[in-house]
Amino acid sequence: MLCKYRSLLILACALMAAMALPQCGALAQLRVITYNTANGTFPDFPPGQDPDPRAGMDNVLQAIGDEVTNGIAKPIDVLIFQEHDEPHTTTQDFVDLLDGIYGAGTYGRSTVVTLPTSSTNIRQTLVYNTNTIDLISEITFGTTGFTAAARQTAAFQLRPVGYDSSADFFVYNNHYVSGESCCGASSAQGRRDFEAQAVRSHADLLGADAHVIYAGDFNIHSSSEAMYQTLLSAGNGQAFDPINTPGDWNNDISFASVHTQSPSDGTGSGILSGGGIDDRFDFQLVTGEFLDNEGLSYIPGSYHAFGNNGTTYNLPVNHTFNTYPLSQSLLDDLASVSDHLPVVADYQLPAKMEVTLSAFPTMVNLGDIVNVDVFVENVAPVLFANGADELDYDLTISDDLLGGDPNQVAIPLAGPNAHQISFDTSTVGMKSGTLTVNSDSQSVMDGMFSMLFEYEVVDPGGGFLEADFNEDTFVNSADLAQWQGDYGVNGDSDANGDGSSDGADFLVWQQQHGQSSLVVASQAVPEPSSAAILTSLAVTPLLRLRMKKLTR
Repeated sequence: MLCKYRSLLILACALMAAMALPQCGALAQLRVITYNTANGTFPDFPPGQDPDPRAGMDNVLQAIGDEVTNGIAKPIDVLIFQEHDEPHTTTQDFVDLLDGIYGAGTYGRSTVVTLPTSSTNIRQTLVYNTNTIDLISEITFGTTGFTAAARQTAAFQLRPVGYDSSADFFVYNNHYVSGESCCGASSAQGRRDFEAQAVRSHADLLGADAHVIYAGDFNIHSSSEAMYQTLLSAGNGQAFDPINTPGDWNNDISFASVHTQSPSDGTGSGILSGGGIDDRFDFQLVTGEFLDNEGLSYIPGSYHAFGNNGTTYNLPVNHTFNTYPLSQSLLDDLASVSDHLPVVADYQLPAKMEVTLSAFPTMVNLGDIVNVDVFVENVAPVLFANGADELDYDLTISDDLLGGDPNQVAIPLAGPNAHQISFDTSTVGMKSGTLTVNSDSQSVMDGMFSMLFEYEVVDPGGGFLEADFNEDTFVNSADLAQWQGDYGVNGDSDANGDGSSDGADFLVWQQQHGQSSLVVASQAVPEPSSAAILTSLAVTPLLRLRMKKLTR
């Protein structure tokens, strides 16, 4: 409950926030990669006998997590793989490898098996960090054949840990057929377009506001190809290139920094394609919802081919000409384990709102000044401020409350914004009012907070009876029973104001027994929440807490 609502004393705010944060979800924005690792092919190995992951793959995956981009470095959250064997063999090997780096149970994997057009084990799979991502659903779809797709599409519905379904995003993982023959249904280009049309038909059904990543090995040479234009065509699931780099990418040095294939020189394991880096085969395209800088969104400047800064055109990634800031040993590992370079991109999380209140009384004197401090914080679980969306919110009040602050903004990791509301104490009687903090930030978590305040304004000269311990407006045996329970234990039955429940208070009870208070005290209330109990510690013994939290 601390992640959703807290009403704490002011001095405890910082400590409780620090205690609550680890329970609220993933500690960072999302780092996503797509990676053709050539496991299970070139040549094909029997299921379960594929010698993968190859030596050095652990160093590469850890280096991707350690890489600082836009000030952000963190372990990979989503790994979108092509050219894997069965998920329970090759992909599980990667899970085990990652768990060896980050701890047992850190990573999970997909289970669906995509169907190829032949017996070769070339699958699209997915691995995810269980601390940051929930796998909601997974399916395969598509018609395969020599006049259709080469392989089925694997589609995944994912959700950041600690968020609800409004923060869901979808990944379409494709490995399009290779080749340049054009242009009939059985040609390479025709089959790629057939597959892209199926993907778009499926994604369009998600609606205009869906967050979608189209990832994989596209095996294309130019942005003018039909399948690429199908993905970029208008409609609900329209794809966009986050780095907006169209062109004829093949063997063009002007696109050297976005090339992903082939980083190996073809030696070593003998199953990797060589020839040097000269093609942009691997992509993360996204729908427009990822590009509006609201809610779950791509972080500009983070998209890149890991290990490539354009200095190894038509050369292996570990050539001495490469000035990418990796050690030579890591570049050697990258060349020896990769058929294509991994494409990395970071995505910000939606905002997450938390509201904290200071203590407040429920009975006040006429004309008293009573203020309640309200703290609103963006507690999106990130390690870097640019890893989450800003929190846009309005703080409003109603009825007998005074104050309010519309059009407010809270930045992640900046601490709470402080506001103050007040009680109207200008007239006597029962009073009430509602505090509302509402955020319209995209996919915000806990974006609605509403609290009903009920309090009584009394005239200090109104004749309140000190021995009416239970405040039912009568001094009777019920007050005696309360005094007996409090005697020597606490000051809740304190009639003479000395801070303790003792014999002097019994004498006051004797004097007032049978009398009725001239001021109607507050009625009994339901059992308070744990947050309300904390608040009640700060009010005087004669005041009883009346606080109701509205359903959000």
